[in-house]
Amino acid sequence: MIGASRDRVSFGPDMWHELELSTHYGRLAGGVYRQSFIPDASEPFAFYDDGEIAGVESDFGEGKVRVIGTMAGYGYKQNPKREYLGFFSSALPFAGTRQLLRTEHNTGVIARVWANESNVYLWCLNTRNYAQRVLLAPDNERLCFSDAAPLRGGPAELRNGLLGFLAPAKDAVVYKLS
Repeated sequence: MIGASRDRVSFGPDMWHELELSTHYGRLAGGVYRQSFIPDASEPFAFYDDGEIAGVESDFGEGKVRVIGTMAGYGYKQNPKREYLGFFSSALPFAGTRQLLRTEHNTGVIARVWANESNVYLWCLNTRNYAQRVLLAPDNERLCFSDAAPLRGGPAELRNGLLGFLAPAKDAVVYKLS
């Protein structure tokens, strides 16, 4: 399915806590385990510093597959360097889509949209120990709304295509979008 076979695997949380690799999208931190690949029907996109292939990409049916041989999220959490973000920001373009929401000025903020047959909801988590004034920029072609009614948290303001609200420290807010 991924167009590659496993070459080597090493599980060693104590040994791989400072693992770094290069990708077509920039440098990246990893951790916990280190797996390398031998591609057959895939293209390498990531390499460990010793040259071994750390990640492969390929088409699969109507979709795409990207596999990396380490825990990139763990690596970024342990060492959140800005240079590592290229890998994460490349995921949606690789899949042929765009972000539904983005924030560029808030750190430690996680925003998600959930929809059912009749309603659309936005929830936002502030992981920081301080309140933050959050500004979210929605993709107005795919997420159209003119009101954000608070279900948890204070009021939100929609101005110039941006949604703004206060996210309390270590807490979440939820809005019904309409």
